[in-house]
Amino acid sequence: MTYTEALPELIEDASREPFKNADRNKDKLDYKAGEFNRTPMEMLVECATVPASLAKTIRDQALPADMEEETHATGGFDSIEACRRHFDSTKGELYEAIRAFPDEKLGEILDTPWGNFPWRDFMPMPIGTRCITSARWPTSK
Repeated sequence: MTYTEALPELIEDASREPFKNADRNKDKLDYKAGEFNRTPMEMLVECATVPASLAKTIRDQALPADMEEETHATGGFDSIEACRRHFDSTKGELYEAIRAFPDEKLGEILDTPWGNFPWRDFMPMPIGTRCITSARWPTSK
C-alpha cells in the first residue's frame, strides 16, 4: 500500500476523535479557557471545514494565491451534527485528491506561511493537528 492510499484511512481515524469528544462534552462546547483561546465548538467547526480547502490545495499542488488567514469562528455551523454532516460531505473530495497525488511529488517542498514542508508531511498536517488538538478538550469548567 502506498502512502497516498493509506493516508485517507489514517485521517478518517483521527477525525473521529473531535466528534466523539463533542458528543461526550455537549455542555462544554462554549468553554473558553482564555481570551485568545478557541472554544471546542470553534475547533470542531475548523475540523469540519478544513477538508474542502485542503482538497483544493492538494489538487492544485499549491496554496491558493489569494490565501488569507481563515477564520472558523462559527462558519455558520451551530451544532455537532451540522459539523459532522459537513465533514462527511467533503471528506470524499479530500481523500480522492490525496489518492490522485503523484507519489513522485511527495518529497517536493511546499512553501507555506508556517514553514516549508514536503507534501507528504503537509497533507495530513491540517487535519491531524486540528483533530488531535481538538481531542484534548477540557472536561470541566
